Amino acid sequence: MRKILFVAIFLVTGFIYADLHFDLSPNILLGSSDVVDTPTLLEFYDWLDRPSYSKLYLDLGDDIFKIFFQLELKSDLKSNFSIDPNYPEVGYGEFNFDIFKLSIGRRKLATGPGFYGLNIAQQAPYFDHIWFEAGKPEVGRWRYYFTTITTDNLATGQISEKEDPYKTYISHSFSYVWDNFILNIIDSSLIYGRVPDLQEAAPFIHYHGLYQRGQNVILDINFDWLVNSRLRLYGEALIDEFQLSIESSDSNPGAMGFILGSQFKIKDGRGAKKILNTSKDHLLRTENFIFDSGLYISFESMFTTKYLYNRDVELGKITNPILYMWDNDSVIFNTYFGAAYGPDALVNRLGLTYNVDPFKMDLTFESFSFGGFGINGSFDPPYNNWLSITSLTNSNFRIALNLEWIYNSNQTFYSNIKYDFGLFNNLQFLLGWGMKLF
Repeated sequence: MRKILFVAIFLVTGFIYADLHFDLSPNILLGSSDVVDTPTLLEFYDWLDRPSYSKLYLDLGDDIFKIFFQLELKSDLKSNFSIDPNYPEVGYGEFNFDIFKLSIGRRKLATGPGFYGLNIAQQAPYFDHIWFEAGKPEVGRWRYYFTTITTDNLATGQISEKEDPYKTYISHSFSYVWDNFILNIIDSSLIYGRVPDLQEAAPFIHYHGLYQRGQNVILDINFDWLVNSRLRLYGEALIDEFQLSIESSDSNPGAMGFILGSQFKIKDGRGAKKILNTSKDHLLRTENFIFDSGLYISFESMFTTKYLYNRDVELGKITNPILYMWDNDSVIFNTYFGAAYGPDALVNRLGLTYNVDPFKMDLTFESFSFGGFGINGSFDPPYNNWLSITSLTNSNFRIALNLEWIYNSNQTFYSNIKYDFGLFNNLQFLLGWGMKLF
């Protein structure tokens, strides 16, 4: 009944304000993989990237104030029509002024300079959040970011089997921006098993408990360097734990993550116009120098150690459980705030992008290596070989080609080919047509 009422309010409001839009995007997917009841994270992210068959969305406001939310229809890997039970998948209000921005609701977020991230990354389906940022618009200034994210209590409760399955991720970030260099320092805390108090959740009090009662605290440092108009270098390092030589061998082990990446622009060009609305279009992220048009090459490498994000209690792990409908049943995907594939992993990504109106092409090669430890590994002493990369023996490789042709101001044609070999052997081909009806 609540869903019917929600849809009714959605439709009436949209027609009253004449800002209701509808995208139609029929597509067909052919693949050689076996259908599974619970997909891996790699398969789950593939499914998230698949275009919806149709999308109804409401877009109210202007450049200063905006309200946006949408409903979409798509299929799962078993070709069942699926609608996210947590309506809507994207829905937020945003205030945007020269000196500050405020976003409240549900959308994708990112706090790092790369395609992947370690603190808050864009691969997660969405984050229920409050995002505040402030700073002067000119070059050579400080910028401050504050983010609070809550997890799905139903999903978190089923995984942790606790009566109070509260997980709140609170992040404070100080960034300094030069004309060609950005340095960002982030202190984040996962508050679990209880509701945060104002000492922890206040945006202007930079604090966390020294003894971490019900907390998992991390430090993230990242940079973005625009060497010249053609070359961009960036990196990120996250420290969850660090064991000093003077500490007991039973103290928490080292737990870290690292990202290094670069982009090289071969040719300038005006990017292709967006026709279909996607959740990625509403990504909110910290300031950066990312190339997104013309012809350019990208490379990125992400390494996470075996104990990263881990704790000896389930609630204390820096994970982001999300409940989705899958094969006419509810399935919990244990995603992450940061590194898309969690701890004990090495991911390399090489890409060639051509984005010049009216065409867009992405050719990527990715390698994924995973250890046998992961987020469910034992967090008990002795902590051995926390930095080891030799244990990453399970590997998968992927070649992917994405093509899009903007036919006119309302229509687009797109296709995608993916070939996986290694852990998974799968060839997928997707072909679709999209149209903005109103």
